[in-house]
Amino acid sequence: MYERLNFDTSAPDERGEFPVIRYDLMNDLIEEYAPTFAGFLEQLIDERK
Repeated sequence: MYERLNFDTSAPDERGEFPVIRYDLMNDLIEEYAPTFAGFLEQLIDERK
């Protein structure tokens, strides 16, 4: 899958953290990947196991 992961700096939460969004280049879709950077790391580690 061709994708890009970025912070959504337009939508900080109440603690000032930014969600991580995934842009699917093949299907031109944008979705939230994780609500925080810590959540992003957890999800990334789980996917690689």
